[in-house]
Parts: sequence; structure tokens; C-alpha cells
Amino acid sequence: MNLQSKESGIRLDYIARIFVLAQNPELRLASKQFYLASKSPFTRAEYILCKYGRDQLFSLTQGVFKSTPKIFNENTALALLGKIEFDEEKDSELFFYSIKKGWNQVVFKILNTFVVKDPNQGVFEYPNINENGETNAEATKYKVSTVMPAIDINKFNGKAIELALVQNNFETIRLLMSAHKIIPSYKKTGSEPYEITTHKHVDLSHVTNSQVSLLVDKDQTEILKHLIGQGENFRHTYKVLETGTERNSLEIVKAVLENSFDNDTESFINNTLKLASERGHVELARLVLGNGADVHADNDFSLAWACQWGHLELVKLLLDYGADVHADEDSALRTACFCNHLRIVKLLLDNGANVHADNDRALRTASQRGHFEVVQMLLDWGADVHADNDFALINVSKRGNQKLVKLLLDHGADVHAENDCALRDAPGFFVYHYFDKLKSYDRLEELSYDLPSFISTDDRLGVVKLLLDHEANIHANNDYAVRVASYNGHVEIVEMLLDRGADVHANDDDALKLASERGHLNIVKLLLDRGANIHAQDNEALKRAVNCFQAEVAEYLVERGADVSSNTNASFTLAFVLGNLEKAKIISKSMVNIHPETDRLLIWASEHGKLELVKILLDHGADVHAKNDYALRIASYDGHSEVIKILLDYGADIYADNDHALRIASQRGHLEVVKLLLDHGADIHAKNNDALMNASQEGYFDVVKLLLDLGAEVNPPFRSPLRQASENGNFKLAKLLLDHGADIHAQSDGPLRDASKNGHLEIVKLLLDHGADIHAGNDYPLIHASENGHIEVAELLLDYGADIHADNDCALINASQCNRLEVVKLLLDRGADVHADINRAFRIASEYDRLEVVKILLEHGADVHVRYDSALVNASKRSNQELVKLLLEYGADVHARYESALISASQNGDSELAKLLLDHGANVHAQNGDALRWATYFEHKDVVKLLLEHGADPHVQKLGNLEMDKN
Repeated sequence: MNLQSKESGIRLDYIARIFVLAQNPELRLASKQFYLASKSPFTRAEYILCKYGRDQLFSLTQGVFKSTPKIFNENTALALLGKIEFDEEKDSELFFYSIKKGWNQVVFKILNTFVVKDPNQGVFEYPNINENGETNAEATKYKVSTVMPAIDINKFNGKAIELALVQNNFETIRLLMSAHKIIPSYKKTGSEPYEITTHKHVDLSHVTNSQVSLLVDKDQTEILKHLIGQGENFRHTYKVLETGTERNSLEIVKAVLENSFDNDTESFINNTLKLASERGHVELARLVLGNGADVHADNDFSLAWACQWGHLELVKLLLDYGADVHADEDSALRTACFCNHLRIVKLLLDNGANVHADNDRALRTASQRGHFEVVQMLLDWGADVHADNDFALINVSKRGNQKLVKLLLDHGADVHAENDCALRDAPGFFVYHYFDKLKSYDRLEELSYDLPSFISTDDRLGVVKLLLDHEANIHANNDYAVRVASYNGHVEIVEMLLDRGADVHANDDDALKLASERGHLNIVKLLLDRGANIHAQDNEALKRAVNCFQAEVAEYLVERGADVSSNTNASFTLAFVLGNLEKAKIISKSMVNIHPETDRLLIWASEHGKLELVKILLDHGADVHAKNDYALRIASYDGHSEVIKILLDYGADIYADNDHALRIASQRGHLEVVKLLLDHGADIHAKNNDALMNASQEGYFDVVKLLLDLGAEVNPPFRSPLRQASENGNFKLAKLLLDHGADIHAQSDGPLRDASKNGHLEIVKLLLDHGADIHAGNDYPLIHASENGHIEVAELLLDYGADIHADNDCALINASQCNRLEVVKLLLDRGADVHADINRAFRIASEYDRLEVVKILLEHGADVHVRYDSALVNASKRSNQELVKLLLEYGADVHARYESALISASQNGDSELAKLLLDHGANVHAQNGDALRWATYFEHKDVVKLLLEHGADPHVQKLGNLEMDKN
């Protein structure tokens, strides 16, 4: 109970009245002198409480009772209200505290407390009787007393209703909602008229979406009904409907449909149908369809949505209600094909979907995604393999899908379509745009790496062979295939193409040039061995290798006779790349404009630590500041301290790019380089002490120590080196930072939270011993230690006082979801609430098929029937026989949700599961024999036979063509 005053700290007057006036002897903690002393504005509560020895009872810093249940309970509050005159300004906190504690008797008493305000001047109609006994109504001015509620029910922006909603206390909410009906029994003491003001209606405008969602999560149907019934005063009806639909809560959706006064109910219902279709909530969709939802809303969007998410039963339901399978150019079919939902594709085709819609887009989509069985089904239904210029074949060839290429070719796909595009794209494609982008940004350090091809290389060789076997034109587009294969480094494909007759000289020996540029030495050797012209385009292959610093390829080309002596710049660069410094010096004397080449080479030489090269280049006028002192920065990155010394001697800017050199050297752990840069004046605080942060992140103890000793800020604004060290489990480094004054509470106790999350036991203990807040972030440390299975950390945190019930027993819930069995056992043994948040631990463990966790939760009393036996229904959908068996052993209702478990097992063709459910009494006739109909439709013969043996009606309306014969 917060008793602090904004003006003067703890409310002494209020404390004193409780102590002195309450009947509870435990509260008579001070004499009358305490009360009198507290009335003085100069008296401090700390002094009074300490003087009378009550500082152990009452927190001086927070203004709360330390043992509330024993000292201040509902009976005490009622007794206090009987002795004092309620003052809204002073005593409203008691009202809010009572709501928070669920003291409904106190809330009721305060709501029924009315006060008489000083008379106000007002006009009041008062009868005037004349001598003849006639009554004349005359307007007479009287001072009218006002009888009004002692508390403003909407005080502080609706704080009362907000607290009640947070506590999920229906009775409190009902009291607040009904308060406007309270009429006080006022005893009139004189003849003067008086005016009565009742409570206002509760203002619901401050209720938030998140509060509403929480009520839905907790299945607070009665509260929600009450709120929805408030009409326009409650603005979150759709949020209730939306969240209820997301949670598959039939009761809540029913409540909205039955109690809503919203004029836009039709729109709400249609949106609910869409959401139910997305989430696969069949019964909920059936409910809203029965209440008038339009199955065709937004161009039959619900059908397409259900197809996208693979909800077979929902698709069937929507079709039964007349959904248009052709809406939006048969978008349902192409969506199902895109998402590889084979059974839905079959259902749609059986219901008349057009396989050729939108130029056979279904086939093109399924091919592009690599869905073999869907493509096969579409072709069997007559899809046009040549649609959009054989787009399907071209696409699957590009993706290296040999199986699909063969299927399409077997169905007559044209291997020559689009100028043999399938063969041309099979080895990959060029990425010149990426190469050019690198050059335009002068990202020289990336040019030595392989450029990405952006496509899978799986089974490309087989695809090329298939296409060639089907007589694809190997020379199409000037032998594009061999050129792109050379570029992408596919040596086996290059060899195959050459063996099949590809022209090694195509496009002026482009294959050799491309392989040289990319540094594919094995392909360069192959091409030269097959007769490629090494001198093509004035030795262009060697020029490209040199320009991209492909030293190994350049050296090989020179060995094979390549010559760039006619090109001074290329010769100069080649000499350097091959380490021939004397030759480079000689060539440099004849170069007219040496600087562009020397600047590029300086960066390359600095990166590779070539000290002599760096000296020569600087002596020949290379710009040490080129590309924002990139030479210094790249040398610092790679730790070449001798190169750095030379660059600094030649005037390199140590502060370039916000002291990037120091920051990157610290990140890479180059201690000597860090010392060197600091000795030359690098700013240790640059970019908010980034050097220290980087070194801490990477765990370089010596670098961190050096930086701290030289004055780095251990607690930079908005950052925490200690958190980095704690997250990474670096005990030695964490202790060093703490010894240097690191803030243990930085970033909401981030160090403790991250150390707990990652299971660093010794660091967790170190931080706790240094005063870390174990409850930070609503006991985040315990929750995430549990979630990640760090049982020793979880145990330590509990021993230090972590709240096992924090955030609605989130530790247990997360541990259950992540299958942390030993942690779940620990938490249950320590008193975790297995029923928290509507048995969520059990629900989520079931959803994720955590069999052993489910078992231990059931052993500790989890409710197997929670949310209409959803665990059993969903386990049956996933054909998890072991889980279904376990749930049935603990009493799960086999008939739940209209026998959904049996129907799902029948759909999936799981005869063993179906038998298990039937042996436990499942009703084979439920939902007009749906189990048999679905088993028949998908031709699950074993299930059909089983259902017929258990008395299923063979005359039910069939969905498929399988004969229902018991024999």
C-alpha cells in the first residue's frame, strides 16, 4: 500500500490514523503522542518510526507495510473506515489498494459512502401554498446541499477499473460498473431542499488493447461480457473478437456475438472468419458462418487464407458454405500449390478449380518452389507444360532441381524454349551488377573473395546432363552455358560442356577471362589445356586477374606465357602482386600517372602485411590518406604493427573514421597495435568508448585492462562492457570490470539477465554477490535460465530469492515449451503453479509434443481438459500416438470438440491412432460420419475398413471414389 505524498514523503497523518484508531491491537503501535507529533509538517516519518521501533515494520524508502497480510488486512481496513470520515484527497489510495488486493467489502463500503458538500447557491422549484390552499409553483432561490459520492470512480484516468481488470476480479468490476445505480439513503435534518449526485458511469476510454487481450488470454468471459455490454463506452469490441478468434475461444466469440451493440458487427464477423481461416479454427469458423459471416467477403479471401495455411477441414467447411473456388483467378489453388499443401490442391481440383487459371500459374508457382508431388498432380490434371514459354522448365533448371526437370521433360517440355534458356541458366548466372557495385564503392577488400551466386548448386551437373541428353543447344547465346559455368566455378560442368562440344573460344575466349577474374585456377588450367587463347584481347585474362589481385591465377597465366608488358599499369601491378619489387621500380619510372595504381596497391599491401611494398609505394607517392586512410584501418584490422608504424610515420590520420583503427584493433585483440595507436594519440573514448566495448564483447582481457588503465570509461552512456563480458561467460573479465567500478545494474541489470540466460553459473553468483537485482525485468534471470535449461543457474537464483511465480509462472511455462524436463521438475518441486495462466505450461508442452514434460505436469495436477481438451485434439492432428495415449490415460475426453481427434486420425490415414481412439469409445458416427468420409476421400483403405468394422454407416455422402467394402 503506497502511502507516499508527492509533497512531503510518507503520509504521516494517514499512518497515524491507522495506528491510533484501528481496533486491531497489532496496529496500536504508537501512543497518542505519535499521532500528535505526526501532525507537525516539520516532523519526519523516519524519525518517528525509528523512535518507536517500527522501522522493521514499515519501509521508509517505499512507504509500504513490510508484512501486509498480518498488519493491514481487509478487516482492519473496514474497521478503519468505520472510525474515520472518508476524505477523497487523503484516502483515495485506500480505495485503489483495496481493488488491487481484491477487498470487495471495502470497495463496496467506499462506493456506498456519500458525503454532504457545503451548500451551493442554486435554483430549486419549491411549492408555495396561498391562503385559499392553492398551490403555486414559484422559482425560489435556496442554498442547496449536495449529497455526492465520497470517491470519484473515474479518478486518475480510470485507475480503479484498470486495477480491477489487471486483477481479473469480476466482482470488483461488477461493483464499479453498477456504482451509478447506487442511491444514498440521506437523512434530511431540515426543511431545505437538497440535491443528490450519483456515481458517474465508469469511463472505459482508458482501457487498453493489451488489457483486453490479457482478459481473453485468461478466459475471463464474464468480465468481457460485462464490458461489451457497455456499448459505445467500450471501444475494444473488435479486439475482443480478434483475440478470442486467435485463441480459438468459442465462448468469447459467442459472447461478442450475443452481447455486442456495435453497428459494424457484419464487418467484425467477416474479419473473424478470415482470422479463423488463417488459424485453422474450424468450429469457430462454423459459428460465425452460422451467424451470417459472408464466405465471399473480400473476394473469398477466407478460402485463399485457409489454403495458404494448410487447414484442410476449414477449406472443406468453406466450400460446403459455397466459397467460390474460382475467386481472384483461382487464387486458392495457386496459393495451395505455392505452399505445397497437396491434399488441399486435390480437394480444390475435385471441386472444379481451373488448373489453367492465370496462364497455368499454379504449375509455374509449384515448379518455382520445387514441389514435386504438386507439379505431378497438376500435370496429371492437364496443366500446360508450355505455359508462359515453358517457364516451369526454365525455373527448375535454374534451381538445379534434377527430379523436376526430368518430370517436365517427360511431359513434353520444350528444351529449346526462350533460346535454350533452361541450359543457359542451369550453371547459374552472372552477377556483374554485384561486382560493379563493389568497385563503385571501392570495397577492395571484398574483391579477393568469391562473389555469391545467389542460387543453389545442388545437382546442377545432373540438370545440365539431362538437358543435353534432350538435345539442348550447347552453343545457344554464344555458348553462354560454358561461360557462366566458368564464372561460377563449376569445373565439372565446364568439363562436361567442353566434352559435348562447347566452344572454348566463344565470345573472344570469355570463359577464360571470367574464370581468371574470379580466381578459379582449376578452371583456368582446364580451359588452357583445352586450347583457350591466353592472349585473347591483348592478354585480357591476365589483366583481369591482376586487377582483382588474383595472385595465384596471375602467376599461373604468366607461367603459361601471358604477357601484359604492353600495358604499363597492368605490368606495374603484376610486378607487385608477384613480389618482383625491382621490376616494379623500373616500370614505375615510365608511368605517367602512377597514383591511381599505387593507392590501390598500398591498401592491398597494407592488408597483407607486405612491409617492403608499403615502403616502396609510399616513396613513389602513394596517398596514405586514400579512401579515408583505408590502408591504416585495414592494417589495424589484420594486426600488422610494423606496417602501421610506417603509415603513421608518413602522416596517416589516426583519427580517420572516428578512430576506426583503434576500435577495430581492439575488437580483433591486437594488443601491440592498440598500444601503438594509443601512444600516437588515438582517442580512447571515440564513438562512446567503442574500443572498450569491442574488446569486452570479444573477451580480450589484456586489451580491456590496458584501456581501463589508460582511462576508458567503464560505464559509457547507454552501453555496458560488463554486460558483454557476462553474456559471453568471461568470469575473469567480468571481475576486472567490477573491480574498476562497472555498474552492475546497467541496462536494467543486463549483466545478470544475460549471464543467467546463457547459463554462466559463476558469473551469476559473482553478480548476485555484488548486489545485482535478482528480480530485474520481472525475474527475467530465472525465466530465461529455465527456458534455456540451465538448471544450476535456476537453482542458484531460487536459493537467492527469485520469485518462482513471476510473470504468471513464466519460468515453468517457458521451460515446458523448450522441453527442459529437469528444470520443470525443479520448479514444480519448489512450488511453481502448474495451473498458472490456464494450465499454459501443460498446453504449450502438449502443443510442442514434449511427452515427458506433459507427463510430469499431469502428475502434478495439470488439467487434461483445459480449453475443451485441445491437447488431445491437436495431438491427434499431428498423429502423435504416444501423447494421445498418455492424455487418454489421464482421462482426456475422446469425444471433445465433436470427435475431432478421430476425424483427424482418419484424415491422416493413421489407422493405429484411429483404433486407439475407437477403443476408448470414440463415436464413429460423429458429425454425420465425417471420419469415414475423409478416410474415403484420401483413400486410406485401412482406416475405412477399421471404421466400417466399428459400425460406420457405409451410406454416408462420399467425398472420394473408394468403394466402402468391409471385405
